Amino acid sequence: MKRTTIIVFALILVLLMHKQVWAQNNNANSDKVFKEFIASIQASPNRGVRYDHARQYFTTEWRTTLQLLDVCYYMPNDKIKYRLCLMAYPKIIDKNNFFNIYDTFSTLSYAIRLYHNTQATDGSLEPDNYPDPNRDYSAIDFPNSDGYVGQTGVNCGLPMAQNDFDYFFSHLLFDKNDNQQLEFLKQQVTTHCFSTAQIMKLGLELQLEKNRLAFLKFAFDKCFDMENFMKSLQLISHTYYKDDLKMYIEDGLAFGGPDTVPYPDNDCHVGNGEFSQVLISIEDQKFSNKQKDMAKIHIEKKCLSMEQLKEIVAIFNFDKDRLEIIKFLYDYVPAPDKMYTFRGMLKFLSTKQEFDKFLISKQ
Repeated sequence: MKRTTIIVFALILVLLMHKQVWAQNNNANSDKVFKEFIASIQASPNRGVRYDHARQYFTTEWRTTLQLLDVCYYMPNDKIKYRLCLMAYPKIIDKNNFFNIYDTFSTLSYAIRLYHNTQATDGSLEPDNYPDPNRDYSAIDFPNSDGYVGQTGVNCGLPMAQNDFDYFFSHLLFDKNDNQQLEFLKQQVTTHCFSTAQIMKLGLELQLEKNRLAFLKFAFDKCFDMENFMKSLQLISHTYYKDDLKMYIEDGLAFGGPDTVPYPDNDCHVGNGEFSQVLISIEDQKFSNKQKDMAKIHIEKKCLSMEQLKEIVAIFNFDKDRLEIIKFLYDYVPAPDKMYTFRGMLKFLSTKQEFDKFLISKQ
């Protein structure tokens, strides 16, 4: 009997040791997987991809509050962070520790909203801040680009297929701040080829008309069917803004569309990352005179494309400042024969006429 007891005790001890080793190995594997996941989040510069990875990670397996807390710091804003936490909540093991998540929000309203939608419900609410692909567009006449053979934008030989655009549009992550949203949409039209109708749908997600105007002017010479772009006037109700956009489109079409020479003949050019820093260094100057001085330094020292030079000109709000920069960059522009494309960036007829005289003097 005594021998049997010893054997049973030994077996129990072995099983306990095996369970402990298994648990240690399992925890080690779990930690390794999480570290690899964090590394993938850190390595991705695209916030949409980063969010998609996080959403998949926290909705497929049971996770801890601490893990979610770590990932929250890699989300770009409170709106996206709220959406991730809301979707992750049902799979959080230690819900009693979930209150620690509220401290990651910079605005109290999102913390309160998350508390209400996790503590008062089962946490399965759907986020409501995607763009709505099914919104009512019945009042808008979108142009059809099928079979289009007119002027096309820079590097835009074929627009995104409609099914692809619908999927792309439904997965966009928008910022609460309309100005940040504008910059985000500019990035999209820079890296994708869209039709006028697709650009119009993107523009409708902007709430401020001045931002819609800025976006449409930026997107005009990058879209596939430039000659359909007059349809985008439907997005603007303010008379001054509408007239401004109309003249901008008319000038662009009259002078043959966008420039086709991206860089100077010596093949020197500035990449997107470096150019972003150029824009920031100009915009960070407190006064317009300082901004102009900084802009001139970059124009002199760097090989900037026509599009990049236009983005620099667009920083300045007043025609007199824009005209000064346009005149200055004439000696540095990669395609002097395309200087007329800057005319559409001037608002007033008197300034445009002064610009015309300047170009004539250079011929």
